[in-house]
Amino acid sequence: MADWKSRARRRAAEKKEGDRYKLTAGSNCFRILPNKQDPKDAPFLEFRMHRDVGPDKGFVRCGKTIDMRGSCWLCDSQIPKLLKSSKPSARKQVELLSPQDCFLVQISPVDLEEPDPKKQFRPAKPFWVSSKTVQAALLGLLASPRRSYEHPSKGFNISIERTGTGMRDTRYGPPEPDSEPTRVPSHILETMKTLEELAPVYSQEEQKNKFFGRATEDTDDEPELEDDDAPFEEENEAEPQDDEEEYEEESEEDEEEESSASSS
Repeated sequence: MADWKSRARRRAAEKKEGDRYKLTAGSNCFRILPNKQDPKDAPFLEFRMHRDVGPDKGFVRCGKTIDMRGSCWLCDSQIPKLLKSSKPSARKQVELLSPQDCFLVQISPVDLEEPDPKKQFRPAKPFWVSSKTVQAALLGLLASPRRSYEHPSKGFNISIERTGTGMRDTRYGPPEPDSEPTRVPSHILETMKTLEELAPVYSQEEQKNKFFGRATEDTDDEPELEDDDAPFEEENEAEPQDDEEEYEEESEEDEEEESSASSS
């Protein structure tokens, strides 16, 4: 294949993926990269996210850690208020707002169709793993005492097969490491960022803006929802309109209280 065709295919794949890596239908091959800040430290980051926040269904980072330490405006202020309500719409909102665990690794997508091994690796991308099944499988590999899957020269590429495209029909095969290690080119390692740079930052103000539907300049796309981490699904009939209106009134009262507190 002509060199320019290979370049065009690589560039097309990069543009299709976007800024974040996603598992697509079919076979997906990638290499987990080491922690840029400290290669001896964990190559992953765990945090929590709130989804379906406010009228625009936004997503924001939870202020609490995985073991629920720290403070978070949604967890400490808004969710407790909703739990006190007997309205079905409030209970549904709690399900939507409850934080979900997120698992972040930095990877290099591997193009198995590229005949030159040195050109198979593409620039580093963040991989937000929301599927609990995939999270557990990758953690199991990374915890192996026999192999360092993230090592830049002694590590192993990993392949995962995905079937289906929706939250209901998507399934994943077990991660399958290569039988032989491969070296990640230095120019790929130079595209890495720290995990902290790739993860969202908790902001109480951002949570309030999302919750109350205030306009912001945030244009980040929400990480793809996987099948076993789908948000609360409305399988039953819609709740009566008066319940929805009452919840909207409660939110407006909260916003009025906040405005009064900030002006005093």
